[in-house]
Amino acid sequence: MAAFGREGRVEIVNSVVQRAHLDEVMGIVDQWDPDAFVTVEEPKVLRGGSLVERDWRMPVPFPTRWSTRSHQRA
Repeated sequence: MAAFGREGRVEIVNSVVQRAHLDEVMGIVDQWDPDAFVTVEEPKVLRGGSLVERDWRMPVPFPTRWSTRSHQRA
């Protein structure tokens, strides 16, 4: 979701990730923005929904409509 931070427009991504996939997700974040502000929290209360183990991979970086800089890294 689009938001505003200290330095202007920012993007906020909330995600529920299984602990086993955390390193992979952090690698994706680093590819997009090595200076990204990231918090990782343990859930204290879970209600509804389900966490199903699945083999997921993000084949290509997803586009953002708020970002003006290129996320392509050499």
